Amino acid sequence: MPFTYGSRLYSEGVYGGADEPALSAWPGAIVNVYDNTGARKGTYQIGVGDFAGCDFSHTEKGCAAFTLYFQNFADIEKKDIIKIKLFDAIDYFFTGVVRIAPIQGATKTEYNYSGFGLVDYVARINGEVLSYANKTIAYILDDIIDNIILPKTPITKNTGKLRPPDITVVAFDSNHGQLPEVFDALLKVANSAGSYVWGVDADGDFFFYERSDDTKTTLVVGAEGRYGIDEYNPDDSIEADTNYFLHDKDGVYISTITSTEDNDISEKKLVAPDLNDADAENWAEGILAENERITRSAAINWQVWTWSPQLLVADGNIRIISNILPEDAETPTGNPYGSGTYGSGLYGGGQYQGFNLDDVLRIIQVDYFVGSGGAGRSIQLGSRPAQLDVEIIKLRKDLTDLRVSLGR
Repeated sequence: MPFTYGSRLYSEGVYGGADEPALSAWPGAIVNVYDNTGARKGTYQIGVGDFAGCDFSHTEKGCAAFTLYFQNFADIEKKDIIKIKLFDAIDYFFTGVVRIAPIQGATKTEYNYSGFGLVDYVARINGEVLSYANKTIAYILDDIIDNIILPKTPITKNTGKLRPPDITVVAFDSNHGQLPEVFDALLKVANSAGSYVWGVDADGDFFFYERSDDTKTTLVVGAEGRYGIDEYNPDDSIEADTNYFLHDKDGVYISTITSTEDNDISEKKLVAPDLNDADAENWAEGILAENERITRSAAINWQVWTWSPQLLVADGNIRIISNILPEDAETPTGNPYGSGTYGSGLYGGGQYQGFNLDDVLRIIQVDYFVGSGGAGRSIQLGSRPAQLDVEIIKLRKDLTDLRVSLGR
């Protein structure tokens, strides 16, 4: 079976189409290990030697945690840097640092090596007495990365991944807060102009940019193949806040930040970090804007394909189509949208009479697990896109309906 057009492997193969490899043709995972000077120590492949499998996760702060499973002791030590690839992927799926390693000579029967993404280094650094007056968020980020993070850690800087909003912070002091507290405060100010994230990604690069509203993939409940999932059970238990009574760091009341959405009443006191009143209000408005997005959550399981696997991280959205038949009705006329059946849609099928659930939710966390038997991922979803984005997505759905109905 040749690869689909658009695959990075399209046109490869003997006669212009790369054949689908057998499951055993590709290793489930390859892990490269480097010491803390950057010198490569070795490579481990599932199914070769004692490397049995691994798991790792991504959150909105990039690479989160990982564990490597070995049947015997391996030449991996604390502070070593690991990079994980899956199957035939060109890109790394995870970069992290080993924090826990078994001790050689102990009577363990399991040899597990675990740690965190390189964002763990950020958590280990104190902001000491950083002080800024009338500086943009971009200036503050550059200063911290260039003078604190780069000299002390293996984290790298990619200016293309530093895209904060053009907001000037009148006064900001770290007061010996840890760097995550510093970046979180800047993030909340930035969120008054959008929805931003910061962290360290699978390339080892520090990032601070607006969260993507792109739909990374569309999954259909019950469908076969790469984009099918077995179950989808969303939950609407999360309530948005309506009023924040904002106080400065000394407990002095500044103002009340009020939601314009039609939510049921939910009021809270909010204490700002060391910002002036105007920036503190931006900070609180950013928190409220994010809070208003959180209306639905879900957990799904999605397989990792064995060729050209998609690197899915906690950024962007997933669209999920679920078509549930009514219990008291006969076989519905026509086909559910998302079935992929030629003739369904606007011009080729009757009205589908089931219960359709068509959601677009943010990707909050992705947990990968890889072993000799294959690979999968568990995905946490939540925070539906802002209303304007929903309208744009509806327009895209209409265009998709038309293309399906024309058999394209």
